[in-house]
Amino acid sequence: MIGDLIQLNGLCIGGNFSGPKNLVIDSLIPFKNLKELQHLDMSTVTIRDKSYDVLLEMTSLERLDANWRMSDAKRTELKEKHQSLRAGFFVDYDFVKNEFFQDKSW
Repeated sequence: MIGDLIQLNGLCIGGNFSGPKNLVIDSLIPFKNLKELQHLDMSTVTIRDKSYDVLLEMTSLERLDANWRMSDAKRTELKEKHQSLRAGFFVDYDFVKNEFFQDKSW
């Protein structure tokens, strides 16, 4: 149903951040029609099928808060290919060094 809310500009989906497990969803594919989405927060969500390329279809997305486990190469590819993505934990955190990039202040 959320994927049908095509004029949505912000979405936060998550489980309990202090719980033992993240919320698990099967795929990001149902969200691909959210072309107006500017902020997506899935900080406590695991994507089972690892369908991260769907983010590239969310062309208005500017901020992504997510700490999904993926290869550094895949994360870099998504950041380079996504033209409007410029903020959020996904962009501002160095997952290799486990720290925020130096030019970011939170």
